[in-house]
Amino acid sequence: MNMSRIKMKRYGMSIVEVLISVAILTMIFIAGASLYVQSGDTTVLVKDRSNAQFEAQEALERMVDEVRNCDAITAATANSFTLTRNLQTTTFLYSSQNKSILRNNVAYAKGISALSIQYFNNSGSGSMAAPTQVVRLDITITATTNGTSRVIKSSVNIRRKST
Repeated sequence: MNMSRIKMKRYGMSIVEVLISVAILTMIFIAGASLYVQSGDTTVLVKDRSNAQFEAQEALERMVDEVRNCDAITAATANSFTLTRNLQTTTFLYSSQNKSILRNNVAYAKGISALSIQYFNNSGSGSMAAPTQVVRLDITITATTNGTSRVIKSSVNIRRKST
């Protein structure tokens, strides 16, 4: 009788129990690894978007500063303009090939998907006879990264140094 009870006691784990515990641990490890990889991808995506938005914002601020302190706008289109300041000419142009804003044909901001400029004269009208009548610009820059667009806008009045 005592012998049969001793034989019934088990010591250690069976192979089935070991396999089940290994399978559970494997699933936990795979779930953790996929979360880690996904968080890394998200970090890269957020960093790219943040960089594009920062570059667009910085370019807009520099453009606004130059426009605000220019003497006159001498040429104007929907995605480019030329200004003069202290007898120096500066041209801003959107290049769809390079996805960048060019300042005097040098990359000013990269990763830009669109640049739109509206011009206003003294009466507030968007249609003017000549670019030299421009007193205000509305500048819109669109930066697109990984399918997400960020639009930033600014309106700037020209403080004419000469008339």
